[in-house]
Amino acid sequence: MKPSNKKLFQHPVILVKILESGNILSVDSKTTVAIMDKITLNVVNGFNGKIFHEEYRSRVVDFNSDATSFVSVSSEADSSKLFNLKTKKLITKVTRHHGHVTCVGIDPLNRYMFSCGEDGKTFAMDINSGKLAFTLPVHVDAINDIVFSDNAKLIATASYDKKVL
Repeated sequence: MKPSNKKLFQHPVILVKILESGNILSVDSKTTVAIMDKITLNVVNGFNGKIFHEEYRSRVVDFNSDATSFVSVSSEADSSKLFNLKTKKLITKVTRHHGHVTCVGIDPLNRYMFSCGEDGKTFAMDINSGKLAFTLPVHVDAINDIVFSDNAKLIATASYDKKVL
């Protein structure tokens, strides 16, 4: 298979996502967000989140499917932050973890932002209110990743404790 187009970035790309519109969203290690036309790969929108991700082995940023909300682990990895992309304002910040935040995610139905940590805890924040909605079962070690089924009825977290919950 041959690529139909390609684009070179200045910094390592840590997330790429196809949006509902068909356009392509990318985020680099300096949290420069580019929304690109699906055919030409020309940037049609974007911003710089000014959060540097020195380590990005796990999901340190995520967007909802229509790119109206954005979550990121802070540069110091001591919190996760959820932003409204239309207003560029902070919706909520999770500082409840004991240790570093290891990964973040937004469910496919754009209802909840998830913050996972070294403490094995996962906090689900309501995107509309910014308040804690619920927590997931706790791992005994750091969480490495979080994934969702397409209908958001299933959520799985993976951990160094050798378990998927």
